[in-house]
Amino acid sequence: MPFNMKKIILVSIFFIFLIVSSNSPYKEEIDYEKLNFIREKYYVAIENIDTTKFLKSYMENNFGKDFSKYNPILMSYYACLTGLEGKFEKNLVKKVKLVFKAISIIDSSVNKFPDCLEIRFLRFSFFDNLPDYFNVSKKRNDDLNFVYDYLFNKDFSFVPKKIQIDMIKYIVSTRRLNDEQNLKLIRILNE
Repeated sequence: MPFNMKKIILVSIFFIFLIVSSNSPYKEEIDYEKLNFIREKYYVAIENIDTTKFLKSYMENNFGKDFSKYNPILMSYYACLTGLEGKFEKNLVKKVKLVFKAISIIDSSVNKFPDCLEIRFLRFSFFDNLPDYFNVSKKRNDDLNFVYDYLFNKDFSFVPKKIQIDMIKYIVSTRRLNDEQNLKLIRILNE
């Protein structure tokens, strides 16, 4: 192969790599201090409507009210908070509307970055708590399989080890995996 052809191929591969590797929600500008704050408070929000409202307001104040412009990771948290509002809503019609809105938002996040562990885990954990009425079981199972496989990479560069350990604990607690799969995940905890 002539030298110029090799050079063209190498440059082409380089640009393809740049395009593919830039397709990550962690490579976009993101304030990690605020993301970590949201991650920490989200655990409380799951069981507390006041924290849910506070955290959603915090996101709107820091990132704007138009969640469609958020980094997809932040959009996923926003979606889950919207779903939590539905969880706590007493009016059945409003509850269902909030949950469907949350499903739409988080599906959009996954569509933007389908290979993101954090986004896929958030959707799995959200869908895990929804009844069959919302018709999300296939996506829930797809997310579970994706997260299960991804956790074996032990890549802590974007999602800290502590959070991945919490993911494992949650997944095992759902009892959606078979015993062998659960044991493999538990082994990761013991390493």
